[in-house]
Amino acid sequence: MGKSFGLGTYFGIPVKIHWTFLFLLPFVLYTGVSEGAGWEGTLFMGVFVLMLFLCVTLHEYGHALMARRYGVETRDIILSPIGGIARLNSMPEKPIQEFMIAIAGPLVNVVIATIMGIFFFILSPEFLWDLVTNLPSVLGFAETDIPADNIEETQATTYGVMAMLVGVFAVNVMLVLFNLIPAFPMDGGRIFRSLLAMWVGRLQATKIASYIGRGMAVLFIGFAIINGHLTLGFIGLFIYFMASQEYRMLKMENLLDERKIADIMRTNFQTLHFNDSISHAHNQVQNSQDSSFFVVNDANQVIGVLPLQKLQGAMQKQAYFETVYDFMMPHQGVIYAYEPLRKIYAYLLQNHRAVFPVYDNISIVGVVDVESLNQFIRKNR
Repeated sequence: MGKSFGLGTYFGIPVKIHWTFLFLLPFVLYTGVSEGAGWEGTLFMGVFVLMLFLCVTLHEYGHALMARRYGVETRDIILSPIGGIARLNSMPEKPIQEFMIAIAGPLVNVVIATIMGIFFFILSPEFLWDLVTNLPSVLGFAETDIPADNIEETQATTYGVMAMLVGVFAVNVMLVLFNLIPAFPMDGGRIFRSLLAMWVGRLQATKIASYIGRGMAVLFIGFAIINGHLTLGFIGLFIYFMASQEYRMLKMENLLDERKIADIMRTNFQTLHFNDSISHAHNQVQNSQDSSFFVVNDANQVIGVLPLQKLQGAMQKQAYFETVYDFMMPHQGVIYAYEPLRKIYAYLLQNHRAVFPVYDNISIVGVVDVESLNQFIRKNR
């Protein structure tokens, strides 16, 4: 996500703003000045933007707090000029749980819009009626202006406040409508996937939702190009790449669960006996391509690992007659050929120098390192 700055932690969830958010305030000031809004109008625009992002933040908290109900924690909520995202640690595999998490965000905006509608009704039923009948204008789909005759005070400041509140109401309606578009991985796309997963399974549902999401993204980008809507274009690009990435990730996760460590282990490996001399060990591995060698005991069980660099260092020190045991290091642990590949996937990606001995039940039968994992990933993309 790039550099972000903390705004505090609420309900145990950090809220951050993306660095691109810093361009938003100058943009608001420029817009206010260029449109001749004056200091008061520009101030209203700034407050409106802050209220908009407050609604977006509450939307993301809807997702995060619903996820917490199902035992899923949220790393943080990040706000950017094109919206917000609650970065969940994982997504529940049960479709009904994903449905509830996905729909919780838009429901927050429904509640906000409903509360504001009640406020407008208490203020003036006629004003609420004008607002509803002119909703296409409020949402920016028509040129008709909202009549201001029913507002009791007609001073500029009062009307400005009302216009800002109407704008916040419209934003919440738009957030509901826009987020319910079935463009995966947006909320509507996740709702669609969760419902579809009840019938065809999560992987197939994700594949279908991903194709639809990418199709929607292309439409967004096309509309943005034709109408010069830069923000919608960025959203379209984000949806397109995220839809593709999420399907690939889920496909890989399924593959990691189905495949065993035996499927990627190398059987052409070299071991060293713990009693071998450094000189003898060096002669043994001269033609090897490995960067580390497992040290075994008489029962062919791994008791340590000797990196090639350490072996070469021992040779430079002329420790020819000292044993491999004197220079070996502890190894990362034991894995078994029948275990799922997922067990070591993340660790190998994070630790590129790691190498694991693979056992059957008693003795070593292969080795696994990041290169064998990368070959497997390339074949199954």
